[in-house]
Amino acid sequence: MKTRWAWLAVNLCTAFIASRVIDGFEHTISQLVALASLMPIVAGIGGNTGNQTITMIVRAMALQHIQPGSFSFLILREWGLR
Repeated sequence: MKTRWAWLAVNLCTAFIASRVIDGFEHTISQLVALASLMPIVAGIGGNTGNQTITMIVRAMALQHIQPGSFSFLILREWGLR
């Protein structure tokens, strides 16, 4: 339960950061209203990408495909560098 609270706190902090970024572009968004309609789409794509990544990592952990030295390889692979 303790680790869940930590992740929820991280999620809350990133949501605040995202709202500040959106607030910084408020003038641009008010001029180009079409951008406002794209904001939920971009957020959804980001969420889906994160869910797919975490699913792949949890699956690899469950199947014991992840070794202690392979974390850097996994990160590079997720970034498309390997």
